[in-house]
Amino acid sequence: MDRPGSATREMPVLTRREQDVLAALCAPLAADRPVAMPASIRDIAAELVVTEAAVKQHLLNLYDKFGIAEGEESRRIVLAREAVLRGFLPGVGGPVTSHVSALDKGRAAAADRAWEAAYAALSDAASAQSLEAADLELLGNAATWTGRFDASTAAREQAYAVYLSLGDRRSAARVALGLGWNAAVTLRFSVVGGWMASAGRLLAAGGDGDETSAWPEHGLMLSLMALNELGTGQLEPGLEHARAAFGIGQQTRDLDIQALGLVFQGFGLVHQGRLDEGRSLLDEAMANATAGHLGTLAQGTVYCLTLSACLDTFDYRRAIEWTQAIERRAPALGTLGFPGDCRTHRAEVLVIRGEWERGAQEAEAAAAESRAYDFGHTVLALTALGNIRLRQGDLAAARDAFDRAAEFGLPPGPGPALALLAARDTVGARVALARAIEGAGANPLTRARFLPAVIEIALANGDRQWAQQSSIELADIAARFPGPALAAAADEGLGAVALADGEPAAAMARFRDAGTRWRSVGAPFEAARCRMSGARAAAAIGDRADAARQARSALRAFEQLGARLDIKAAVAFLDHLERSST
Repeated sequence: MDRPGSATREMPVLTRREQDVLAALCAPLAADRPVAMPASIRDIAAELVVTEAAVKQHLLNLYDKFGIAEGEESRRIVLAREAVLRGFLPGVGGPVTSHVSALDKGRAAAADRAWEAAYAALSDAASAQSLEAADLELLGNAATWTGRFDASTAAREQAYAVYLSLGDRRSAARVALGLGWNAAVTLRFSVVGGWMASAGRLLAAGGDGDETSAWPEHGLMLSLMALNELGTGQLEPGLEHARAAFGIGQQTRDLDIQALGLVFQGFGLVHQGRLDEGRSLLDEAMANATAGHLGTLAQGTVYCLTLSACLDTFDYRRAIEWTQAIERRAPALGTLGFPGDCRTHRAEVLVIRGEWERGAQEAEAAAAESRAYDFGHTVLALTALGNIRLRQGDLAAARDAFDRAAEFGLPPGPGPALALLAARDTVGARVALARAIEGAGANPLTRARFLPAVIEIALANGDRQWAQQSSIELADIAARFPGPALAAAADEGLGAVALADGEPAAAMARFRDAGTRWRSVGAPFEAARCRMSGARAAAAIGDRADAARQARSALRAFEQLGARLDIKAAVAFLDHLERSST
């Protein structure tokens, strides 16, 4: 009895991509070899310039279409045999050849989000022939996701001109918005306005000529407006446009526009202090992003805006959890977002997690990727690198990173002042920090980034009044934006002031609570520093045993992290305890 799928059955209907995968799978069977085996998944991926995950997905579709059950041994071999039995064999009269043109490779790689391969293949195709508007648009996308913004702009401008000549105003508007997004990332806001105006004119008639209907491009334009407004602190207009974008996403059933509307709403709400509402929307958008339901633009924007919102509001646990989720899914999701952008935020998360060497690598890569077009993220990346080197006790490397960040002319963070403090230049640290916090503005979340350093440097200079005022301000901000990390920072500051004021018992309680909170968010360095501070408070009370216990625990953590200056301080403290007890 013939098994299902023998030569008596017809070939199933296959997509072009499934035909390509099947052709690559069967290609070795056409070779003149004594024993020929179908191509491996790795070989197919290399041949078609796609990811192995993409090949596996196409093979699953082929198994279904050929009726190959899951229990069958070596489904890939069975599939190749079935294809041959049904007359499919490249080079021997099969319906598809194994040759794939540069244009086809580029299209396929783009479909699989293998953007580097897509850019190379589409560039080759463009040098050999005139590309259609859709392929020019695809080339522009590939250039964007590989950090080639000049090439992206050139390709998209060509696509825009072709779409206009064809009278395809919807596609022209979409490309205009892509050009506006390019300009926004590269901080050319006049150019953003020009492309937004062009897109608005093209979209003014609504969708499909009906004033009451909408296209997803309407939602994309509203999303770009929200991005610009939220980025400049205009929270209410940004929220209004984000809600409108989400509504259009629902109306058009476009998941990308819905996700953009959600993430921009969430970003705006958390910065208003409406944390529960905002975080719920951020989580919903991220769930869709990690599930692979979104296009590259929406996926990357959701990830980067969520991480940014979490870091801005000290929601470190959420930032860590979503970063871990996205890392697990990265091979299947492809490029996560704009080059340099998401990598910068990952580096910041790695600083908190205590994965410092990996964080330093990410920070250097992010700075290199963003240097040509996005000074803001370059500064953030170099600041993260400086903070890592500072925590490791490499003061020369920390100063170098902070100096490189300062070259871009943007306001410095507290890192340079803390580096001076670590070098025992307390006066220089005070001057540098006072200058930095003066330029930080009145935004409470921005000030909260400086206040722990203010408390530490003020106490080092004997200025208890400045330290006390700053600790109270930090506690007030923590009450306005509740969460374990900001509460931990506030408790740590209040504890430091209490210890300086001769209240070690109150200080111990603050340090204990702060350490518990830091551990709950996955911040090992901060938790260890709280244990070390608790040891000093215990010693001030006269409880040497508890002081030694906490100091040894902190020392083990510092050794695991590689925090050289903190290791030295903990060892010196333990030596002093031992000498004073004899």
